[in-house]
Amino acid sequence: MAFNISKFKTTLDKYGGPGRGSLFEVTIHKAKSDNSAIDPQTELQFFCQNATLPGISIENGAFTAVSQLPTQFPLTMTSTPLVLTFMVDSDHQVLTFFHNWIQQVLNYSTKGGSFGAVFGEAGGDGQLPYELGYKDDYSCRMSVKHYSVESAGDKYYEVVLDNIYPYNVSDLELGWDRSDSFLTVQVTFAYDRIWYSGDKTGIPSQRSKGGLLETLSNLAGLVDVLKQTKDLGKPRSIQDAVNRLNRVRNSYERLNGFFG
Repeated sequence: MAFNISKFKTTLDKYGGPGRGSLFEVTIHKAKSDNSAIDPQTELQFFCQNATLPGISIENGAFTAVSQLPTQFPLTMTSTPLVLTFMVDSDHQVLTFFHNWIQQVLNYSTKGGSFGAVFGEAGGDGQLPYELGYKDDYSCRMSVKHYSVESAGDKYYEVVLDNIYPYNVSDLELGWDRSDSFLTVQVTFAYDRIWYSGDKTGIPSQRSKGGLLETLSNLAGLVDVLKQTKDLGKPRSIQDAVNRLNRVRNSYERLNGFFG
């Protein structure tokens, strides 16, 4: 079949044409740093020069039977770091913000001496040099939107990353021959959860049949109840016998529900 340039252009136009890598926006949902004047939610996005969005990578395993090619099967998901490149302003507010943020993760600085603590409230302990912080204090949500060419800012594809934090702030390359270029810093982030605009939305539900771990847990519970009932010896009264029977019955029904 011959290539049809008209159909090619029509098909691209049908879906808004080719996307452009320059139409993106990064929003960091984090409070301002005490030492930096820049607002990460409204101002930092204008300094983000490049963004390498994390893809989706599934780790595979292989089973090799005799006289057969290996059979591939999925094992688990492997997270890909988020890498962002920011222009450094002449007042160094961007640099200060990220240095303060990564200092919350691990206090790398000995500026106040070996016992100089940071991020401690009045009367609080804070973080000593080389001490790790609490993840709830330094992690946040980040969203990256890639806008459509044909929209006025209301059509975009978004990736949302939860519990994100920086774990690498790059070196700064300085030189007398760099007078015609902008100074940039590269920041690499880790995160716990990720979702995209195109994902199917999960519906919270209660499965009628549990998984293997739930089944084993229920089986272990039934065994414990039977053992406890045996160790108690003879019932002391009719009510005691009824209570023991109900405990065994309830435990059995939880296990039986998996096969029902």
